[in-house]
Amino acid sequence: MGRYGPIRWSARPPDLNPLDFFLWDHCKEMIYKTHPESLEDLEGRLREAIWTIEDDVMENVQRNLLRRMRACIRMDGGHFEHLL
Repeated sequence: MGRYGPIRWSARPPDLNPLDFFLWDHCKEMIYKTHPESLEDLEGRLREAIWTIEDDVMENVQRNLLRRMRACIRMDGGHFEHLL
């Protein structure tokens, strides 16, 4: 499986990437409650956003990823958002 393998597959399918379907939205929500005043402020907010994610939230993200992968397999790699 891969971009040039026997099964053509996107290198980073966004619908299966937890960074795309969870982490970036979570971080943006926390970081931009107010406008960061500097690059250092932005970096600090990003660190805080990541380090304050609760364990149960990460477990839910893992379960959600497994559900997405199973739906993708059921649809033979085709569109599966309607199954979620």
